[in-house]
Amino acid sequence: MNNYELILQENGLYENRVKTREYIFFILILLLYISYETWFLHGNNLSAIITIIRLGVPVVLLSLYSLYKPRGIAASIITIYFLFILNMWILSAIFTVNIESTIGMGSRYTILIVTFFILVSIFCSKNFSLIFLTTPIYIISIIILFAMIDFGHNRWGFPISLGGYLDYAPHDRLSAIFKEPSLLAACMEYSIFMTYGLFRLRKSKLFFIIFILLIISFYFTQSIAGFISIAGTILIFYLARWLIINKNPNSISFSIYLSIFTIIGSTILLSLIVYIINLVELQYFIEQGASSGSIIPSRSPVEQTARIGDFSFMYQQFMNHPFGVGIVFENDSPVFGQKGQGNITVIPIYYWLMTTGLTGLLLIFLGFFKIFKHICIPSFFGNRSLLRYAALSYICIHIHHLSYGRWLTFNVFYILAICLALYRFKEISDNKKISLIAN
Repeated sequence: MNNYELILQENGLYENRVKTREYIFFILILLLYISYETWFLHGNNLSAIITIIRLGVPVVLLSLYSLYKPRGIAASIITIYFLFILNMWILSAIFTVNIESTIGMGSRYTILIVTFFILVSIFCSKNFSLIFLTTPIYIISIIILFAMIDFGHNRWGFPISLGGYLDYAPHDRLSAIFKEPSLLAACMEYSIFMTYGLFRLRKSKLFFIIFILLIISFYFTQSIAGFISIAGTILIFYLARWLIINKNPNSISFSIYLSIFTIIGSTILLSLIVYIINLVELQYFIEQGASSGSIIPSRSPVEQTARIGDFSFMYQQFMNHPFGVGIVFENDSPVFGQKGQGNITVIPIYYWLMTTGLTGLLLIFLGFFKIFKHICIPSFFGNRSLLRYAALSYICIHIHHLSYGRWLTFNVFYILAICLALYRFKEISDNKKISLIAN
């Protein structure tokens, strides 16, 4: 146990023992992950069970733990997302193109954000346990371990199979029980960074083995967004450390420039790489005398182009609907185009702009900027800490979701809650050190 953990334990803020309620916590978070992130229940048309899980789990969590009244950066982030909920419902009530879709999507995001509030209040309290950090790691590792059995059977003809329940199509890429391989890769990124951090800080062989398993499995997702997000996060980390030597890391301008580079620069990079991949694959088809298909069968140039979207189409739709069309499912509004025609977009910047308006998008950017400035950048310098690895995973998944995602997912909110908790305990640790020096 390092000095950071010892200080937390001395102040009653760190529990290394796993208690009964921690086992219950693991099961509850597993249910939320399956409900929000995977396709397992959705694919089996169990919508009633999904609703019960999303409503019931937060209530059970409230009964298990005492809560902390958020202060400082945690309070600021909660306020931002509370304002986002208000903005979402107000604009949707005025401009919605489909009231039923609005109620469905609006309720889902409201419940999700309230669940995030509860997680922050639990993680930042005196109940903090290592199980909060490791639960997503164990969940993803267990899912992948079993999914690799079916993946190996489908791809290489391994004799053992679990009936295909843990490896959804496409079979040439690892997707486990997730709707799409890229979504699995996104949920693996926190586990990759945090297992590496736990291994470096705790010298645990278990986390080293899990880290190797995750890296191998991550490769088989063949997620372009995943590969770019990992590489981009490492690049941003070293770029920030280099800039910190020559700039004032506490200045607002420094944080603004780096956060803009992270989001806007990553968007341009993703678009450029997808464009290059499409050109390479097109040349490959011409040389092979094929008119369709892909080097990776489950990925086609049309679908990859649709991932990023037609920017002229997006601009025109925004000019026609400057206040958005209310929070709705993509299929319920023509502003999201038609899938397969090359103008559909699933990038979060355009989605939130067209559903919650410019104010909603700016609130999301404001939340990201505050986390970047107050938590991510400070964690880049100084001694290695768990906060650094949590912050890196937070940046990584935001880059990933530029290609396929919403930013506001259970996985993202869980990581954010962990970041806020570790930052609070870092403040306690720093204050403890200052007090010891003063005495």
